[in-house]
Amino acid sequence: MPPPTGNDKASFTNLDTGVALSVQFNPTEFTLTDTAQWRDQGNRARPSLQYERGAPAALSMELWFDTTRGGENVNTAYINDFRALLEQSVSDTSAPRHTDRPPYLQFSWGGFDLVCVLERIQVLYSMFKPDGTPVRAKVQLQLKEHATDAGAVTGTGATTPASLAGTTTATVGPGQTLSSVAAANGASTADVARANNIADPANVPAGTEVVIPGDAAMADAMEASSKSSVPTSFSEAGAVDPFSDPVGGGFGGITQTAEEMGGALHDAQDTADEGIGKAQDSGTTAAKTVAKADDARDAANETAEHADVAKRQVDSSVERTKRDLDE
Repeated sequence: MPPPTGNDKASFTNLDTGVALSVQFNPTEFTLTDTAQWRDQGNRARPSLQYERGAPAALSMELWFDTTRGGENVNTAYINDFRALLEQSVSDTSAPRHTDRPPYLQFSWGGFDLVCVLERIQVLYSMFKPDGTPVRAKVQLQLKEHATDAGAVTGTGATTPASLAGTTTATVGPGQTLSSVAAANGASTADVARANNIADPANVPAGTEVVIPGDAAMADAMEASSKSSVPTSFSEAGAVDPFSDPVGGGFGGITQTAEEMGGALHDAQDTADEGIGKAQDSGTTAAKTVAKADDARDAANETAEHADVAKRQVDSSVERTKRDLDE
């Protein structure tokens, strides 16, 4: 699935605490998988199908984290917060049996929302400081949809059940204002504005999705978490874009170096081709010289043979003359 447009950061909100984690760099793509289970009916070559049940949607994506500019440990700065989403940090008293579980999450980006759990995280470290401190990592996340008895909670404009964390989400529709959305959900405009870091409640465009806090305390907690949970290096000005920044240690520098190496390689290949051409020309000239030498040798051999014949003829004439004189 192609990424949404815009400059907003994709985020993962812990629905049990209200704390949001933003990515450092938005993913270039993510994959959403929905499945349904069907059972064959009858013993035929082409049986009919009977629907059995659905299955949770699955969401997977790849994220990059880079601290080469500041030099801090990428684990401490980013990775550990995501790994913590697999820890049994929530005491769930609403379950049939009291249990501790990892938190419920809401992935949000560009109007797309999925209430889910983190099922798997895989980290590939690709750059280190001389002392071994990791400063660049590729993280693969696998998420699974979580729905309550109230139904699925996936897709644009979905509502998060308040039982998860005392919050819901709502989308500002055409002709609506933040105040009307807040009133429709039993919340005050001020609480909704604080919870969503909205500086101007009177100027919220249609299509904006907002979180409706359960009460003023939740709004305060969400406001505080949004200001403190995201490091400053997440900002557009402070972040190193690994795909374009050659100065700050991003992948753009590697790409630029690769392009320079590629250019040098092409130059070397051109030089080699030129050398091969000259060698081939030299070889052709040498071959012609050898051929001429062979011709000269053949001519010399032929001349020598003629000389031998002439010498034998002279010797024969001399012998006949001697015999005639002796007689």
